[in-house]
Amino acid sequence: MDGLGFGDDALREELAGKYVAWRDGHVVIKAETSNELYDRLATLPLEDQARVVVEHIPRIDVVHVY
Repeated sequence: MDGLGFGDDALREELAGKYVAWRDGHVVIKAETSNELYDRLATLPLEDQARVVVEHIPRIDVVHVY
């Protein structure tokens, strides 16, 4: 994805609101829902599945009131 990695603010802004699987600092899969992400992740070989970090990137333009 354009050579941008996990800590890149521009990439995190682009991915805001999405579920992402990272490997070695780069996006492997991005999806709108966690179910979609895990379904797509299940199609990868097991050794690739074991090496990813799954994260939801929060949107910064949304306020959560608890």
